[in-house]
Amino acid sequence: PRSSSLEISKNDGQDIIKLESFNDELLVFKSSDLFVIDCSGDIQILTKTFKGKGIKYITHVVKSHDAVFWMNNSGLFVYKYVPNSGMQVVNILRDKIPSDQWTKDIYSIGAHLLHDPGRNLLMIVCNYAVGKIKDTVPNNLLIYNLETEALFYKSSFSQIPFNYISN
Repeated sequence: PRSSSLEISKNDGQDIIKLESFNDELLVFKSSDLFVIDCSGDIQILTKTFKGKGIKYITHVVKSHDAVFWMNNSGLFVYKYVPNSGMQVVNILRDKIPSDQWTKDIYSIGAHLLHDPGRNLLMIVCNYAVGKIKDTVPNNLLIYNLETEALFYKSSFSQIPFNYISN
């Protein structure tokens, strides 16, 4: 009902791309910014705003049991608990891939994020190709080990050709 609405950044010109629940919070991904709403009480409260941390496509967000991951043209981010700091947004590839290489070679419309909880891996399906011309269809894989923070590249993640990627 109108009486229980919550205004977040009125008339900012941004569309809401994805809503993601996480613990007692609702993450509102807009096209440029991320808003975090505390839903733990009777009244929802906008608690955090992260400028420039929005997304363009719903396939650019994935959730694990203890974090939410997403990517945009600025990097690969995680929203997680940081000891002595609380819930924070961290660019997890900041020291691993230069931002110009991320923007030029890896981040794209067709890229997807996947999470493998069994192996604790975050996978970025992308069209980045080492020593090759980029494909139009993303078919390469960057694998980020969430436990060791190691980054791997795989030139093909399927033995069988495919025409699309599905979650």
